[in-house]
Amino acid sequence: MLHKQHKLTVRKYASLIGTLNSVRGAVTSAPLHIWPLLHLQKSCLSRVKDWDRQVHLTPRVIQELEWWQSELQHWNGKSVIPQKHQHILTTDASGLGWGGWWHRVGSRHRKEDEARGFFSRRESKNSSNWRELTAVSLSIRAAAPLLRNQVLLIETDNLVTKAYINHLGGRKPVLSAIAKDIWATAHQFGIQPIAVHRPGKLNQRADKLSRWKRDSTDLQLRPDLFKKADRRWGPHSIDLFANRLNRQTRRYCSWRPDPHSVASDGLLQPLTGENAWCYPPEALIQRLLAKLVREQATITLVAPLWPTKPWWPELQALRIARPIILPPGSEALRTVGQNQFSAFQHLKLAIWRISGSPSRILAYQMHR
Repeated sequence: MLHKQHKLTVRKYASLIGTLNSVRGAVTSAPLHIWPLLHLQKSCLSRVKDWDRQVHLTPRVIQELEWWQSELQHWNGKSVIPQKHQHILTTDASGLGWGGWWHRVGSRHRKEDEARGFFSRRESKNSSNWRELTAVSLSIRAAAPLLRNQVLLIETDNLVTKAYINHLGGRKPVLSAIAKDIWATAHQFGIQPIAVHRPGKLNQRADKLSRWKRDSTDLQLRPDLFKKADRRWGPHSIDLFANRLNRQTRRYCSWRPDPHSVASDGLLQPLTGENAWCYPPEALIQRLLAKLVREQATITLVAPLWPTKPWWPELQALRIARPIILPPGSEALRTVGQNQFSAFQHLKLAIWRISGSPSRILAYQMHR
């Protein structure tokens, strides 16, 4: 039926889709791998309504057909009876950002079981359906390690988002791609998602998370200034206090649950074998220095020029290089995404190379 040059008639192609569609009740993720085929069929018929013309299969469609060929046997014998959910994830989105919180059925919500973030300026210009579906994608990714092998009820106040999750896609390819990401995360962690509609008036907690306007910790050093430090003391292997929009390295830790971080809470991340880049909130500098000494590690730190702070003497004692003094805050820092925080214009910062290794400290003191 499939031509060696990856061609089929529209009629045979539609018949193939019908065959695959017939098993969707037994294969949970079937719609996820049918929608791309339907998108191609619609595109062909919109141009010429000829059921006997040849369809050139796109690489994406070939990829999905290969999935059916290799994966279908793994679904044989699996139960099609829905299971009761054990966790609930509630999400929302606005023009500013996204938010989500989760809890086990019958248990109270914990403050640490929530995630939020700003949209980039480009992301904020997308449709409300795109933002709402993306809020689910980012939230489930942030919560996934805690929801492993669970049936998850997803509450959203957007009916389109509910439909795209439950149908594993839809007619719009851009939204189907987000739905596929959601289900890819679910498959990776053994999560079984079920979406339901939650009226907006009952969605206050997630709505508040998505409408956060100002965050003093969500700043980024200008990338060219980071590159200057990276050339001198890099390459840096991890950004210890970051998020998906302000990270300076591919790998990063976040302060709160984050969809793409390698871990939450950089103070818990082992520094052995890492060359960490650190721009922590000022309130965490004292604890970070103590961790540095305890692990005898070496890091690059962005910290204010504040000699009156309790951590200042220890910072000076741990130096192993001359610091890079940065221009005023308005020239060195920038907000990312839709963050409206602006009280950093007069902040004076420096980039410090510091170590908890006594031998490295001694070597610097002897040669400076």
